[in-house]
Amino acid sequence: MTGSLIAIVAALLLTGCAVNTGTQGSPERRLLSAKQATQAAERSLLDLIPAGDVESVLQPEDGAVLRCASQYRWSGNVRIKLTSGTAGAEARDALARAASDHGFSVSKEKMLSGDVSYQMIDDNRVQLIVTVRDGGGALNVDSGSPCFDLPNDFDVPLNY
Repeated sequence: MTGSLIAIVAALLLTGCAVNTGTQGSPERRLLSAKQATQAAERSLLDLIPAGDVESVLQPEDGAVLRCASQYRWSGNVRIKLTSGTAGAEARDALARAASDHGFSVSKEKMLSGDVSYQMIDDNRVQLIVTVRDGGGALNVDSGSPCFDLPNDFDVPLNY
């Protein structure tokens, strides 16, 4: 009997982890929530870069709403122009270490070009992919919210 109870509790806990919370609230509220969570993750990552390494930051207000299997995700971008003398690869690697120290799940990937990218996922399951751009003079962060549902009759905007 105890073994059956443990199996049922384990199944309930695992099922709870898989529940999609993307069906709560109006479609507009779901979009806004995904956008806000993603941009907050971008800002959290930016806070981990030493201010002396950053010349400028471009974080567009709008992003794209993309398909995510049968769901959607809000996708954004941040471009961080580094100060003269700051090496992009070193800044990217230091950011990955700092992100790991601050609770992000971090994985390193080698791209087809041979360059390295880091995937960072925060506690809200927001995905951030960091690469070096502009010959080492900038970091690029592509971001994406967790997938969420929208009704079939909802007019999904391309940009939001």
